[in-house]
Amino acid sequence: MRTRNLTKTTLCLAGATLIAATSASFASTVSFGKLTPFTGGDAGEGLDLSGNIIYAFNLGGTAQTVQGVTFIAADRTAPPVGITTTGTAANQFNYSTANPGGASGANYGASANDIALGSIVNTVWYDSNWTFDVAVELGAQYEVQLIHQESFFPFQGEPARNFDVSVETAFSVGTTLAVDELVLGEETNGANSAGADAGLVYSYSFTATDNSFRMALDDSPTGADGNAILAAVTLRQVPEPSTFALFGISFLGLFLRRSR
Repeated sequence: MRTRNLTKTTLCLAGATLIAATSASFASTVSFGKLTPFTGGDAGEGLDLSGNIIYAFNLGGTAQTVQGVTFIAADRTAPPVGITTTGTAANQFNYSTANPGGASGANYGASANDIALGSIVNTVWYDSNWTFDVAVELGAQYEVQLIHQESFFPFQGEPARNFDVSVETAFSVGTTLAVDELVLGEETNGANSAGADAGLVYSYSFTATDNSFRMALDDSPTGADGNAILAAVTLRQVPEPSTFALFGISFLGLFLRRSR
């Protein structure tokens, strides 16, 4: 049984993610967390790999390094330590090698980071409805990132590939809808569309209430394609203020009060 130990920190952080939800500039509706576009693997191109990255998984692909962070190979038939998935179907796909109808995958540019990221997003886990968990420590604060790219658009037809993203929150024992109708072919730009390729990151911050954090991808009933896809996952631990930093803030406040 998955127990819940809801703290004030959890509730405050969940509330903060609701406030930080993105504006309606995307086709989808974001209730928790945020969506951020990226155009390549180099720093400043939208993908944030700074800080203490605990896990980075390349779903369905081989190990690749982007901005100094190694995304380890995550075969769905035998996922590595730190990530587990539900269901019996071991579904994964490589756009760059399968090449159906000329779909050869995303291409962000010629830098080493761009090439590595292109390889990462060209391999995916997929299924119509599936969940996965990442390992966490009770009480620790994290940010999870889901890295998406539509590398098969527009071959699956309109209204393109639609799916929902749900996350574990303090408001429910199960998962809660975070992104409704993520129309991935419209949010990103696949290898078969005019213009530069682009990807999308969904990020969500939380305080762990047990030893695993669950997310769900569900095929939207209005989507033309019956699979929810995901290319990569990262988990960053957010450090709490150190004792020294807290002491410094307290001392500064005392100094300001006495100087008035």
